[in-house]
Amino acid sequence: LLQHPPDSSLLEQGKIDAYLSAQIIPWRAENGVVTAAVVEPGPETLLQAQAMFGRDVALTLTTRLDLHWALQ
Repeated sequence: LLQHPPDSSLLEQGKIDAYLSAQIIPWRAENGVVTAAVVEPGPETLLQAQAMFGRDVALTLTTRLDLHWALQ
């Protein structure tokens, strides 16, 4: 996230606390698929990302520090 920051048009300021709590941030969107950067990938994280950003979601891994830094 530091070298390739998230697309700022995907970030909703009113949801920053939710992003931090879930450790999920929308990173990119292409062809209707949102790629979410997550700290702990897994089935539950995928379900949570789908609830936040819609059914068509892909996950990419990031660190907790990078996620917090990207939301500054």
